[in-house]
Amino acid sequence: MNPNISFMKYLNKEGAMLTESRKKVRHFLVALAVTLIVGLPSTLLAQEAQRPDPVLKDKVELGKRVYFKRCVWCHGVEGGGDGPSADRLFTRPRNFIQGTFKIRWTDSGELPLDRNLIDTVKNGLPGSAMPPWGEVLSDDEITSVVQFVKTLVQDRDFEDEDEEVFTQDFGKNPWGTTGPYHLGVPQEAIDQGKEVFLQNKCFECHGGEGRGDGNPTMKDDWGFAIFAADW
Repeated sequence: MNPNISFMKYLNKEGAMLTESRKKVRHFLVALAVTLIVGLPSTLLAQEAQRPDPVLKDKVELGKRVYFKRCVWCHGVEGGGDGPSADRLFTRPRNFIQGTFKIRWTDSGELPLDRNLIDTVKNGLPGSAMPPWGEVLSDDEITSVVQFVKTLVQDRDFEDEDEEVFTQDFGKNPWGTTGPYHLGVPQEAIDQGKEVFLQNKCFECHGGEGRGDGNPTMKDDWGFAIFAADW
């Protein structure tokens, strides 16, 4: 049996046993989202444009060696997300050619910062086939492979004078809570979060209970299925 299918069945089974504690966590996430979206617009709008991080050319050669030893099997020779293992992975490896990177602090459609790519390589992407390389590669190797990955981008150019990025700053947890984070969130903030959740139709993707089961037909830029986060 496909281990990914078994894993998804396990997640669905666990999701059906949603506890009151998980509901409170979900309420916290929604409340935090509304505070960040509604309560801090001046912070977001105040960000000034900056140039993308340039390719560190002295790191590219080492990065190339790391890539063709560790990354090519999934991401492919040219970075097209079409390595020999790609068809057996869930989710599919990232296609670097278009310069579309999902995990970043910059605005939608913009290039990522080096630290975003470094964090992804170092920590992996839980819930996907991307493993954490932080305990396998040195910091220098991770920084270097990020520089090489940037050279695989064909449709964008990190050196282009017309490229600019706006770094999003969402501020800090407004309630100062530590863990469990949902404790101490005022009911008023939770109610506001619910309104934003409904008004922006977040349920269409994430589902009415935040299980990630709202829209099973979503596709990414390459026509592959998008699975909304299960909160």
